[in-house]
Amino acid sequence: MQVESPVPKNMAGIHPEVKAVAVCDTEPIAIEGLRAILSRCADLRFGFAGTSLLGCIQLVQEEVPAVLIIDNSFGTAAVTDCLKHLRDSAYAVAPVVWGDLSTAEARSMLQHGALGVVHKSAPTATLIECLRAAAAGITWTENNILWRPEGANHTNSHLTARETQVLALIEKGLGDRDIAVQLGITLGTAKLHVRHLFAKARVHRRTALMEPGLRGSYRRKRSGRSRPAFSSGFDDLTSGHPAAISVEEPLC
Repeated sequence: MQVESPVPKNMAGIHPEVKAVAVCDTEPIAIEGLRAILSRCADLRFGFAGTSLLGCIQLVQEEVPAVLIIDNSFGTAAVTDCLKHLRDSAYAVAPVVWGDLSTAEARSMLQHGALGVVHKSAPTATLIECLRAAAAGITWTENNILWRPEGANHTNSHLTARETQVLALIEKGLGDRDIAVQLGITLGTAKLHVRHLFAKARVHRRTALMEPGLRGSYRRKRSGRSRPAFSSGFDDLTSGHPAAISVEEPLC
């Protein structure tokens, strides 16, 4: 694992009011964007950066940052394992998950211990607000991740009529072959519709499509190519292309 310039421990007592923010991400441009943003904040500073979840957890034990940002592109299962480990180990760190998250994914992260959930492409001021809240022990979410208008219709213009039918059958527990029979289409066509639903919902598991209220999360199609989930490796401890952060926006 590559580590980016951890702050020496002997600096911890110099400015006790300044909170250290660490990041676990595989994209150097995102890490450097965060470093640039934090360099101009009076109350937050860059702690360390790692490129693997397991390595970052080990560094958290040594450096004890106030906030640990975790990139959701490591995979929902791996990130939730990381969050559960942080919570169960009682580390004094506030986890924040950033990335291109669906509503279902964001809720799952909060349920497993994240104190903040934010889009990676959020405005700088929004990101800073999230980090400050998490450092203070306050749960924070970006409005357009979890917000739902009251009485909103569950259907969504991003779903075709056929995709809506396929989703309804998935929610009833039908497999691809049964869906094809029910709708009078080929098995290959049924599988294609299911893949489209995965892409639009930004999920990787069939069971995630069955979560209540997920239809409302098809707000937009995911841009770019999705990255594979990585194994977290937390058993050893316990025994799309997101947009880069802009540094041109007003800061702290």
